[in-house]
Amino acid sequence: MRAIETFEVVDYTIPVALVHARLAAATAARGLTRSRPDLMIAAAAVHTGRVLITADRDFEPIADLKLRPVLL
Repeated sequence: MRAIETFEVVDYTIPVALVHARLAAATAARGLTRSRPDLMIAAAAVHTGRVLITADRDFEPIADLKLRPVLL
């Protein structure tokens, strides 16, 4: 497996905050709750069109989020 060499910081801007609000509403409408930090991370990934690489299964039911699960 190839290691990730660099990370880019994504600012929490107004457009990211709007995606965050949409994701929070969508998960709540499905009777799910997710932490604010998880939704902020998801919103940044969705807004920028990036794939989120994570072992955290809490991200799986978040709409429009592209995931790449990692087994630890």
